[in-house]
Amino acid sequence: MCGSSAVGRDQIELPETLLSMASQAKDKKAISVGVAYVGYKSPDELEMFTEEWQKKYYRMLRLGERATRIPKPRQVVVHGEVYNVWSLLEGRLRVMRVGETRRNGEKVGVGWMRYCAQLLWHGEPYVYQSCRPYLRFAPMWDEWLRNDLAVALRRSQLKPVISWMSRTHEDERWQWISELVDVEGNCNVPPGALAAAAFDKNFGWIRWRRRFFNHSFGIPAPVAYFTPHNSFSTCDILTEVPADPCMNSLHFHGQLTCENVRLHSHGWDVFTPCANLTWETTHDSRQ
Repeated sequence: MCGSSAVGRDQIELPETLLSMASQAKDKKAISVGVAYVGYKSPDELEMFTEEWQKKYYRMLRLGERATRIPKPRQVVVHGEVYNVWSLLEGRLRVMRVGETRRNGEKVGVGWMRYCAQLLWHGEPYVYQSCRPYLRFAPMWDEWLRNDLAVALRRSQLKPVISWMSRTHEDERWQWISELVDVEGNCNVPPGALAAAAFDKNFGWIRWRRRFFNHSFGIPAPVAYFTPHNSFSTCDILTEVPADPCMNSLHFHGQLTCENVRLHSHGWDVFTPCANLTWETTHDSRQ
């Protein structure tokens, strides 16, 4: 399963991100996606994932022309909030539309959206998660991540999660493949990781920043910190350390501090992949 969540106007990038994700996967037909996004239209109106987009997705999977439609949503209750969920592409895509504010007047943030996206899990054994609306994927990214996770499982005494920060580039169409990927689909672009910069003087949480390695790795390298920008693990992470909806009021740096403490206290080790597997825009990297 691939889980994605988005807040703000940049979420219009989500449909092309999903096309890149599925088109570059080695096992395209095995990809199942859960998306939570903030809706700005009527609660029963599905945005972005139109019938035309669904046809494009089927063509990309080489499944031929199929009838597409926007089915009626079903309603789910999430901590007292009533949201609509659509099942599209014969169940391959599950979309939850979240209101911009909760009933108590609190504006939803990344923590709440990640929690909602995780609720769309349907028992898939492996989970890729991201909170970034725009991403472009390396060829065979799913196979590379499964291989990296298998190595980490053998080498770690704890439960491993592969987590990394994306490299940056200028905005590209979903068909884009980095010129640094060779003709056989191999990628040796050094990955990035989340690094601690300092303690916040006012609140005590960690101030974070990204750091990029100057070389790729032969095996996944252990790193200190998890980032929700990109992660891949067994599905156990969703039941043992799910995103905490009660942290929505914290600054993002505070959310990351708490989540890393929870992961390590529940016996999870963090590794970076052998090479970078995703790209985001230079604009997004500043957020």
